[in-house]
Amino acid sequence: MNYNPNLHTNISQKPRKVKLSFSKPVAYFLSLLSGVDRTTIEDARIYSRSLYRFLPWYNALKGGGAITLGSAKKASITYTENFFSANIQQYKSKAYLNNMHAWLRLSAHEVTHLEHAKRYKYLLWYLIVFGYQYLRYGHDLAPLEIEADLGRFQYDKFISFTRYNLDVDFVTTVFLNNLKEEKQMALIDFYWQKYQLSNRSS
Repeated sequence: MNYNPNLHTNISQKPRKVKLSFSKPVAYFLSLLSGVDRTTIEDARIYSRSLYRFLPWYNALKGGGAITLGSAKKASITYTENFFSANIQQYKSKAYLNNMHAWLRLSAHEVTHLEHAKRYKYLLWYLIVFGYQYLRYGHDLAPLEIEADLGRFQYDKFISFTRYNLDVDFVTTVFLNNLKEEKQMALIDFYWQKYQLSNRSS
C-alpha cells in the first residue's frame, strides 16, 4: 500500500499484517472538528473496501465514500478503494490517496459515527437504529447522519477561515510539510484558537 500522511501504519506481530489508523495530529484535528474523543479516533481501524469488506456500496469512480461500523469496544472505518489509490488513469480526479482534503473532509463526518458506535454499545443496536432512521427519513435526513455532517460542516468552515482570513493553506502547512507531530499539534492549536476567537467575536 502506498503511503498516505493522513494515516499511521502499525505493524503487528503477525508477519505481513498491517493495521492502519489515523496519526495523532490528524486524530486531534478531527476531534476538534467533531467533538469526538481523540482516543476513540486513534483507536479506530481503517480499511480499504475489498471482497471481504464489501461495504460501502458507493461507486469509487464517482468519488466513493466510507462506512463506519462497530461497537463500544471496537470500531472501524472502511473507505472505497479510490481513497487508497493514486491511479488517475483508473479513477481520474477521484484518486484520493494523496488528496488530504478529500480524506479529512469525509473523515470529519465518519468519526462521529465512531461515537455512535460507543453510544449504542453493540453492533446490532447500532445497525438497528441506523436502519430504522434510513427507512423513516432517508439517508441524508437521518438524525444520526445530520449529526455526523456537523463535523464536515465545521471542516469546510475552518478551511475557508484559514484560507480567506489568514491566507494559509492549512492542510499543506500542517500535514504535508514533513513536520514532527509536536509541531503539527502546535500549529493545529494555533490556527484553531484563531478560528474560535473569530467565531466568538462574530
